[in-house]
Amino acid sequence: MKKQWIKGLTNYSSFKKIYNHYYYSVIYYSANLCYMNSSIQCLAHLEEFAHWILNIRPKDNDNLLKETQNLFEEMNNEKESSVIKIKGEMAKLDKRYERDDQQDANEFISLFLNEILLETQDTIDLINSYSQLEGLEKQAFEKLWKRFYLKKGKSYMVDLFYGILKTETRKINNDELISVNFHMYNMLELPLYFLDKNCSNIDLNDILKNFFEKKNNDDGETYDRTIIYKMPKYLIIFFNRKNDKEYLDIKINYKFEEDFSAYSPENSGEHKYELCGIIHYNSDTTNYGHYSATCNVGGDNWYYFNDSVYKEKSKENLNKNEIILFYSKKK
Repeated sequence: MKKQWIKGLTNYSSFKKIYNHYYYSVIYYSANLCYMNSSIQCLAHLEEFAHWILNIRPKDNDNLLKETQNLFEEMNNEKESSVIKIKGEMAKLDKRYERDDQQDANEFISLFLNEILLETQDTIDLINSYSQLEGLEKQAFEKLWKRFYLKKGKSYMVDLFYGILKTETRKINNDELISVNFHMYNMLELPLYFLDKNCSNIDLNDILKNFFEKKNNDDGETYDRTIIYKMPKYLIIFFNRKNDKEYLDIKINYKFEEDFSAYSPENSGEHKYELCGIIHYNSDTTNYGHYSATCNVGGDNWYYFNDSVYKEKSKENLNKNEIILFYSKKK
């Protein structure tokens, strides 16, 4: 499937008349959907995911999947499109989406992916991937297997979006393994609160090094270390720019091609990824702001999407106000 999808998304559900009894006038209010528009734009431009969504057959109660499929078809056919029906299905999962105010794009994406995961069960066969492990590692992975894979892991969504983080606790003096935990993720959250407020820019790899470096525990005898145990097809990175009540407006330097092997030493697959989407957030506060997106639409062609407005973007001009990056594993 050739990637095109060069279509903006409207930023309204239906205009609502709100009567202002103080001034006896009518205010026209529209839903704030920029967080959802930018998220859906980036997801729709993930070629393998979009192709799968358009070709899967929903079951009777797969309501979010059906609405996503309908929206992708509208976008693909360049029809006027709105995410309002997806918003309606999300409101059934979380009451926050009943309101028309701003929400966090990262929280929307994580919940959206998890629901599509649940609605697409039995699209893959499970393979026992912990049979080669031993001792504490085998016990820890067995817990994850029962908790996640057997309950909701039988979906192609796991291969596309879900990775595994592995956290070890070891003794400082002799490196003896004390405990192991495995955690699923569909978005890698990288906090920036460790940065000085006066910091103007930082490299993505420096943020990753801080996140994955060994950290001594308060007992003075042990340390924790986290690695990426399993890499997904699409790696979504969220930069948590909140620091108390401040928003860290720091430039993040990243590459169009990244090698994540230093953070996933036990992963036998490829670690090279290429950038395919960006969600921008323009704000100087943690309370409000505006989301927009830049997506790769095929080859070296990039488009900027600001709700219904879209325009071609030069590859050299993308680095600005990033809050979420979408990477695709190189073929």
